Amino acid sequence: MVPVKISYIDVVTPLGEGTETFYREVARKEIAISKNTRFDCSAFRSDRAALVPGISKNGKTCVAQMFDMLAERRGRTFPGDTRLIFAATVGEIENLENAVLNDGSKGPGSTLLSTASRLAESLELEKPPYVVSAACASAAAAVDRAKSLIRCGEERSVLVASADCVSEFVFSGFSALMALDREAARPFDENRDGLTAGEAAGFVLLEAATDVQKDGFYITGSGFSSDANHMTGPSRDGSGLAKAVASAVESAGLKPGSVDFIAAHGTGTRYNDAMEIKAYKTVFDTPCPMFSLKGAVGHTMGNAGLLQLAVAVESMKNRTVPPSTGLSCVDEESAGWVTERSVAVDSNHALIVNAGFGGINSALVLSRGICE
Repeated sequence: MVPVKISYIDVVTPLGEGTETFYREVARKEIAISKNTRFDCSAFRSDRAALVPGISKNGKTCVAQMFDMLAERRGRTFPGDTRLIFAATVGEIENLENAVLNDGSKGPGSTLLSTASRLAESLELEKPPYVVSAACASAAAAVDRAKSLIRCGEERSVLVASADCVSEFVFSGFSALMALDREAARPFDENRDGLTAGEAAGFVLLEAATDVQKDGFYITGSGFSSDANHMTGPSRDGSGLAKAVASAVESAGLKPGSVDFIAAHGTGTRYNDAMEIKAYKTVFDTPCPMFSLKGAVGHTMGNAGLLQLAVAVESMKNRTVPPSTGLSCVDEESAGWVTERSVAVDSNHALIVNAGFGGINSALVLSRGICE
Protein backbone atom coordinates (compact mmCIF):
# COMPACT_ATOMS: atom_id res chain seq x y z
CA MET A 1 0.00 0.00 0.00
CA VAL A 2 1.09 3.58 -0.67
CA PRO A 3 2.02 5.22 2.67
CA VAL A 4 -0.36 8.13 3.40
CA LYS A 5 1.53 10.83 5.27
CA ILE A 6 0.28 13.84 7.20
CA SER A 7 2.29 16.63 5.57
CA TYR A 8 0.57 19.57 7.23
CA ILE A 9 -1.96 20.06 10.02
CA ASP A 10 -3.26 23.24 11.63
CA VAL A 11 -6.26 24.23 13.74
CA VAL A 12 -8.15 27.25 15.03
CA THR A 13 -9.86 26.54 18.36
CA PRO A 14 -11.47 28.29 21.34
CA LEU A 15 -8.16 27.67 23.16
CA GLY A 16 -6.04 29.37 20.51
CA GLU A 17 -4.53 28.84 17.09
CA GLY A 18 -2.07 26.13 16.05
CA THR A 19 -1.66 22.51 17.08
CA GLU A 20 1.16 23.18 19.54
CA THR A 21 -0.78 25.92 21.33
CA PHE A 22 -3.94 23.83 21.41
CA TYR A 23 -2.13 20.79 22.81
CA ARG A 24 -0.34 22.90 25.43
CA GLU A 25 -3.59 24.43 26.68
CA VAL A 26 -5.35 21.06 26.74
CA ALA A 27 -2.43 19.57 28.69
CA ARG A 28 -2.77 22.44 31.20
CA LYS A 29 -6.49 21.64 31.57
CA GLU A 30 -7.53 25.08 30.38
CA ILE A 31 -11.26 25.50 29.70
CA ALA A 32 -12.67 27.71 26.94
CA ILE A 33 -16.30 27.18 27.94
CA SER A 34 -18.02 30.34 29.16
CA LYS A 35 -21.21 32.36 28.73
CA ASN A 36 -22.47 32.33 25.14
CA THR A 37 -22.79 35.95 24.05
CA ARG A 38 -23.31 35.28 20.33
CA PHE A 39 -27.10 35.12 20.61
CA ASP A 40 -29.86 35.16 23.22
CA CYS A 41 -29.88 31.87 25.15
CA SER A 42 -32.71 32.68 27.56
CA ALA A 43 -35.04 30.11 25.95
CA PHE A 44 -32.48 27.31 25.98
CA ARG A 45 -31.38 24.71 28.51
CA SER A 46 -27.91 26.27 28.82
CA ASP A 47 -26.14 29.54 28.10
CA ARG A 48 -22.65 28.00 27.90
CA ALA A 49 -20.49 27.46 24.83
CA ALA A 50 -16.88 27.46 23.64
CA LEU A 51 -16.33 30.22 21.07
CA VAL A 52 -13.27 31.02 18.96
CA PRO A 53 -11.79 34.40 20.01
CA GLY A 54 -11.86 37.11 17.36
CA ILE A 55 -15.06 36.04 15.62
CA SER A 56 -17.17 39.16 14.99
CA LYS A 57 -20.28 40.28 13.14
CA ASN A 58 -18.40 41.63 10.15
CA GLY A 59 -20.62 40.30 7.39
CA LYS A 60 -18.73 37.02 7.11
CA THR A 61 -19.93 33.76 8.57
CA CYS A 62 -18.14 32.23 11.55
CA VAL A 63 -16.87 29.40 9.36
CA ALA A 64 -15.49 31.85 6.79
CA GLN A 65 -13.71 33.83 9.52
CA MET A 66 -12.12 30.69 10.96
CA PHE A 67 -10.88 29.70 7.51
CA ASP A 68 -9.47 33.22 7.09
CA MET A 69 -7.50 32.67 10.31
CA LEU A 70 -6.17 29.37 8.99
CA ALA A 71 -5.22 30.99 5.67
CA GLU A 72 -3.30 33.74 7.47
CA ARG A 73 -1.38 31.12 9.45
CA ARG A 74 -0.63 28.92 6.44
CA GLY A 75 3.09 28.25 6.32
CA ARG A 76 3.10 26.60 2.91
CA THR A 77 1.37 26.62 -0.45
CA PHE A 78 -0.65 23.55 -1.25
CA PRO A 79 0.05 21.90 -4.63
CA GLY A 80 -2.36 23.22 -7.26
CA ASP A 81 -3.60 19.75 -8.14
CA THR A 82 -4.54 19.03 -4.51
CA ARG A 83 -8.08 17.74 -4.11
CA LEU A 84 -10.04 19.57 -1.40
CA ILE A 85 -12.50 17.67 0.79
CA PHE A 86 -14.70 19.89 2.96
CA ALA A 87 -16.10 18.14 6.04
CA ALA A 88 -18.89 19.61 8.17
CA THR A 89 -22.33 19.03 9.59
CA VAL A 90 -24.02 22.36 8.81
CA GLY A 91 -21.15 24.64 7.68
CA GLU A 92 -22.20 28.25 7.04
CA ILE A 93 -25.64 27.76 8.53
CA GLU A 94 -25.91 31.46 9.45
CA ASN A 95 -26.62 32.23 5.78
CA LEU A 96 -29.75 30.12 5.96
CA GLU A 97 -30.67 31.49 9.39
CA ASN A 98 -30.42 35.07 8.12
CA ALA A 99 -32.49 34.29 5.06
CA VAL A 100 -35.28 32.87 7.22
CA LEU A 101 -35.14 35.72 9.74
CA ASN A 102 -35.18 38.29 6.94
CA ASP A 103 -38.37 37.00 5.35
CA GLY A 104 -36.64 34.73 2.88
CA SER A 105 -34.31 37.31 1.37
CA LYS A 106 -31.56 35.69 -0.61
CA GLY A 107 -27.97 35.84 0.49
CA PRO A 108 -24.75 33.86 -0.14
CA GLY A 109 -25.22 30.16 -0.71
CA SER A 110 -25.52 28.10 2.45
CA THR A 111 -24.83 24.67 0.98
CA LEU A 112 -21.71 22.77 1.98
CA LEU A 113 -20.66 22.58 -1.67
CA SER A 114 -20.88 26.37 -2.10
CA THR A 115 -18.65 26.78 0.96
CA ALA A 116 -16.21 24.20 -0.37
CA SER A 117 -16.09 25.87 -3.78
CA ARG A 118 -15.32 29.29 -2.31
CA LEU A 119 -12.60 27.78 -0.11
CA ALA A 120 -10.99 25.90 -3.01
CA GLU A 121 -10.94 29.10 -5.06
CA SER A 122 -9.37 31.10 -2.22
CA LEU A 123 -6.64 28.45 -1.83
CA GLU A 124 -6.04 28.42 -5.62
CA LEU A 125 -6.79 24.73 -5.91
CA GLU A 126 -7.57 23.65 -9.47
CA LYS A 127 -9.75 20.58 -8.95
CA PRO A 128 -13.44 20.68 -7.99
CA PRO A 129 -13.87 20.03 -4.28
CA TYR A 130 -15.63 17.11 -2.63
CA VAL A 131 -17.96 17.35 0.38
CA VAL A 132 -18.26 14.82 3.20
CA SER A 133 -21.06 15.27 5.74
CA ALA A 134 -21.28 12.37 8.18
CA ALA A 135 -22.62 14.07 11.30
CA CYS A 136 -19.97 14.33 14.02
CA ALA A 137 -17.77 11.80 12.21
CA SER A 138 -17.42 14.12 9.19
CA ALA A 139 -13.72 15.00 9.56
CA ALA A 140 -12.75 11.39 10.26
CA ALA A 141 -14.78 10.20 7.27
CA ALA A 142 -13.08 12.80 5.08
CA VAL A 143 -9.63 11.68 6.23
CA ASP A 144 -10.56 8.10 5.41
CA ARG A 145 -11.80 9.18 1.97
CA ALA A 146 -8.54 11.04 1.37
CA LYS A 147 -6.56 7.96 2.38
CA SER A 148 -8.53 5.82 -0.07
CA LEU A 149 -8.08 8.29 -2.95
CA ILE A 150 -4.33 8.35 -2.39
CA ARG A 151 -3.93 4.60 -1.95
CA CYS A 152 -5.82 3.79 -5.15
CA GLY A 153 -3.66 6.23 -7.10
CA GLU A 154 -6.46 8.65 -7.96
CA GLU A 155 -4.86 11.52 -6.00
CA ARG A 156 -1.35 12.35 -4.83
CA SER A 157 -2.40 15.15 -2.47
CA VAL A 158 -5.67 15.73 -0.60
CA LEU A 159 -6.49 18.61 1.74
CA VAL A 160 -9.20 17.94 4.32
CA ALA A 161 -10.71 21.20 5.56
CA SER A 162 -13.24 20.98 8.35
CA ALA A 163 -15.26 23.56 10.29
CA ASP A 164 -18.49 23.96 12.21
CA CYS A 165 -19.62 26.84 14.40
CA VAL A 166 -21.84 27.57 17.38
CA SER A 167 -25.03 28.72 15.69
CA GLU A 168 -28.49 29.33 17.10
CA PHE A 169 -29.81 26.58 14.82
CA VAL A 170 -27.52 23.91 16.26
CA PHE A 171 -27.71 25.25 19.82
CA SER A 172 -31.52 25.19 19.86
CA GLY A 173 -31.51 21.64 18.47
CA PHE A 174 -29.27 20.28 21.21
CA SER A 175 -31.32 22.19 23.78
CA ALA A 176 -34.56 20.66 22.49
CA LEU A 177 -32.99 17.22 22.83
CA MET A 178 -32.15 18.08 26.47
CA ALA A 179 -28.54 17.28 25.56
CA LEU A 180 -26.82 20.44 26.86
CA ASP A 181 -25.02 20.49 30.20
CA ARG A 182 -26.11 23.62 32.08
CA GLU A 183 -22.50 24.31 33.13
CA ALA A 184 -19.77 22.55 31.12
CA ALA A 185 -19.34 19.11 29.60
CA ARG A 186 -17.80 16.46 31.86
CA PRO A 187 -16.90 13.50 29.64
CA PHE A 188 -16.71 10.13 31.44
CA ASP A 189 -17.56 11.76 34.77
CA GLU A 190 -20.03 10.08 37.11
CA ASN A 191 -22.04 13.33 37.26
CA ARG A 192 -21.99 14.19 33.56
CA ASP A 193 -25.18 15.82 32.31
CA GLY A 194 -24.75 16.58 28.64
CA LEU A 195 -22.54 18.20 26.04
CA THR A 196 -21.40 21.77 25.48
CA ALA A 197 -21.54 23.38 22.04
CA GLY A 198 -18.15 24.36 20.60
CA GLU A 199 -16.59 25.43 17.33
CA ALA A 200 -13.29 25.02 15.48
CA ALA A 201 -11.72 24.73 12.07
CA GLY A 202 -8.73 22.89 10.72
CA PHE A 203 -6.65 21.78 7.75
CA VAL A 204 -4.87 18.46 7.33
CA LEU A 205 -2.92 17.76 4.16
CA LEU A 206 -2.45 14.11 3.29
CA GLU A 207 0.06 13.08 0.60
CA ALA A 208 1.39 9.91 -0.96
CA ALA A 209 4.83 9.12 0.45
CA THR A 210 7.59 7.28 -1.38
CA ASP A 211 8.80 5.73 1.86
CA VAL A 212 8.20 5.80 5.59
CA GLN A 213 10.20 8.30 7.63
CA LYS A 214 10.91 7.56 11.28
CA ASP A 215 9.67 10.99 12.37
CA GLY A 216 6.65 11.05 10.05
CA PHE A 217 2.98 10.57 10.91
CA TYR A 218 0.73 8.35 8.82
CA ILE A 219 -2.91 7.31 8.57
CA THR A 220 -2.59 3.54 8.54
CA GLY A 221 -6.08 2.26 9.29
CA SER A 222 -9.75 3.17 9.38
CA GLY A 223 -13.10 1.62 10.14
CA PHE A 224 -16.72 2.69 9.85
CA SER A 225 -20.07 1.25 10.87
CA SER A 226 -23.70 2.20 11.41
CA ASP A 227 -25.78 1.35 14.46
CA ALA A 228 -29.07 1.66 12.54
CA ASN A 229 -30.49 2.30 16.00
CA HIS A 230 -32.00 5.79 16.28
CA MET A 231 -31.90 9.23 14.66
CA THR A 232 -29.89 10.69 17.55
CA GLY A 233 -29.27 7.98 20.14
CA PRO A 234 -26.39 5.48 19.86
CA SER A 235 -26.82 1.75 20.31
CA ARG A 236 -26.37 1.44 24.07
CA ASP A 237 -24.35 -1.79 23.91
CA GLY A 238 -21.62 -0.10 21.86
CA SER A 239 -21.60 -2.94 19.31
CA GLY A 240 -21.59 -0.66 16.29
CA LEU A 241 -18.67 1.42 17.52
CA ALA A 242 -16.80 -1.74 18.51
CA LYS A 243 -17.03 -2.96 14.90
CA ALA A 244 -15.58 0.31 13.59
CA VAL A 245 -12.72 0.22 16.11
CA ALA A 246 -11.88 -3.43 15.44
CA SER A 247 -11.95 -2.81 11.69
CA ALA A 248 -9.62 0.20 11.96
CA VAL A 249 -7.09 -1.71 14.06
CA GLU A 250 -7.18 -4.72 11.74
CA SER A 251 -6.86 -2.61 8.58
CA ALA A 252 -3.70 -1.06 10.06
CA GLY A 253 -2.24 -4.55 10.44
CA LEU A 254 -2.26 -4.29 14.23
CA LYS A 255 -3.55 -6.15 17.24
CA PRO A 256 -5.62 -4.15 19.77
CA GLY A 257 -2.75 -4.35 22.26
CA SER A 258 -0.56 -2.35 19.85
CA VAL A 259 -2.71 0.77 20.27
CA ASP A 260 -0.97 3.06 22.76
CA PHE A 261 -3.75 5.56 23.44
CA ILE A 262 -7.22 6.63 22.33
CA ALA A 263 -8.46 10.08 21.36
CA ALA A 264 -12.05 9.40 22.41
CA HIS A 265 -15.25 11.03 21.21
CA GLY A 266 -16.44 11.56 24.81
CA THR A 267 -19.29 14.04 24.44
CA GLY A 268 -20.28 14.12 28.09
CA THR A 269 -23.78 12.78 27.46
CA ARG A 270 -24.67 9.83 29.65
CA TYR A 271 -25.50 7.36 26.89
CA ASN A 272 -22.68 8.23 24.49
CA ASP A 273 -19.91 7.87 27.05
CA ALA A 274 -21.39 4.65 28.43
CA MET A 275 -21.65 2.97 25.04
CA GLU A 276 -18.16 4.18 24.07
CA ILE A 277 -16.57 2.49 27.09
CA LYS A 278 -18.53 -0.69 26.33
CA ALA A 279 -17.16 -0.64 22.78
CA TYR A 280 -13.56 -0.34 23.96
CA LYS A 281 -13.99 -3.14 26.48
CA THR A 282 -15.30 -5.33 23.67
CA VAL A 283 -12.17 -4.79 21.55
CA PHE A 284 -9.39 -4.37 24.13
CA ASP A 285 -8.39 -6.96 26.72
CA THR A 286 -6.84 -4.37 29.03
CA PRO A 287 -7.47 -0.64 29.57
CA CYS A 288 -5.83 1.78 27.13
CA PRO A 289 -5.09 5.41 28.13
CA MET A 290 -7.59 7.79 26.58
CA PHE A 291 -8.78 11.39 26.68
CA SER A 292 -11.65 13.58 25.54
CA LEU A 293 -11.28 17.22 24.42
CA LYS A 294 -14.89 18.23 24.90
CA GLY A 295 -14.58 19.34 28.51
CA ALA A 296 -12.10 21.94 27.26
CA VAL A 297 -13.55 23.18 23.95
CA GLY A 298 -16.99 21.63 23.78
CA HIS A 299 -18.35 19.50 20.97
CA THR A 300 -17.09 20.97 17.68
CA MET A 301 -19.38 18.67 15.69
CA GLY A 302 -18.09 17.76 12.22
CA ASN A 303 -14.66 19.11 13.10
CA ALA A 304 -14.23 16.99 16.25
CA GLY A 305 -12.16 14.25 14.63
CA LEU A 306 -9.67 16.72 13.15
CA LEU A 307 -9.05 18.29 16.57
CA GLN A 308 -8.52 14.83 18.05
CA LEU A 309 -6.11 13.96 15.24
CA ALA A 310 -4.14 17.17 15.83
CA VAL A 311 -3.82 16.48 19.56
CA ALA A 312 -2.91 12.84 18.89
CA VAL A 313 0.00 13.99 16.69
CA GLU A 314 1.21 16.39 19.38
CA SER A 315 0.76 13.71 22.05
CA MET A 316 3.08 11.41 20.11
CA LYS A 317 5.63 14.20 19.69
CA ASN A 318 5.53 14.99 23.41
CA ARG A 319 5.16 11.34 24.46
CA THR A 320 2.35 12.38 26.78
CA VAL A 321 -1.39 11.75 26.63
CA PRO A 322 -3.25 14.84 27.89
CA PRO A 323 -5.88 14.75 30.65
CA SER A 324 -9.64 14.85 30.14
CA THR A 325 -10.66 18.34 31.23
CA GLY A 326 -13.77 18.60 33.37
CA LEU A 327 -13.25 15.22 34.95
CA SER A 328 -13.54 15.20 38.76
CA CYS A 329 -15.28 11.93 39.61
CA VAL A 330 -14.49 9.20 37.11
CA ASP A 331 -17.44 7.04 36.16
CA GLU A 332 -17.03 3.51 37.52
CA GLU A 333 -17.15 1.98 34.03
CA SER A 334 -14.42 4.35 32.82
CA ALA A 335 -12.01 3.80 35.71
CA GLY A 336 -8.56 2.76 34.53
CA TRP A 337 -9.15 4.18 31.05
CA VAL A 338 -9.53 7.93 31.45
CA THR A 339 -7.76 10.17 33.98
CA GLU A 340 -7.73 13.81 35.00
CA ARG A 341 -3.93 13.83 34.75
CA SER A 342 -1.47 13.56 31.86
CA VAL A 343 -0.01 10.10 31.23
CA ALA A 344 3.50 9.50 29.87
CA VAL A 345 3.24 7.15 26.87
CA ASP A 346 6.01 6.49 24.35
CA SER A 347 3.55 5.78 21.57
CA ASN A 348 3.66 4.56 17.97
CA HIS A 349 -0.05 4.00 17.33
CA ALA A 350 -3.13 5.97 18.36
CA LEU A 351 -6.83 5.53 17.78
CA ILE A 352 -9.10 8.48 16.90
CA VAL A 353 -12.77 7.67 17.50
CA ASN A 354 -16.00 9.49 16.66
CA ALA A 355 -19.71 8.69 16.84
CA GLY A 356 -22.47 10.78 15.32
CA PHE A 357 -26.19 11.18 14.86
CA GLY A 358 -27.78 8.47 12.76
CA GLY A 359 -25.56 5.86 14.39
CA ILE A 360 -22.45 6.76 12.37
CA ASN A 361 -19.26 5.37 13.94
CA SER A 362 -15.71 6.06 12.79
CA ALA A 363 -12.20 5.11 13.85
CA LEU A 364 -8.80 6.10 12.44
CA VAL A 365 -5.36 4.71 13.29
CA LEU A 366 -2.51 7.22 13.42
CA SER A 367 0.99 5.73 13.33
CA ARG A 368 4.40 7.28 13.84
CA GLY A 369 7.01 6.21 11.27
CA ILE A 370 5.24 2.91 10.65
CA CYS A 371 3.02 1.96 7.75
CA GLU A 372 1.91 -1.41 6.42
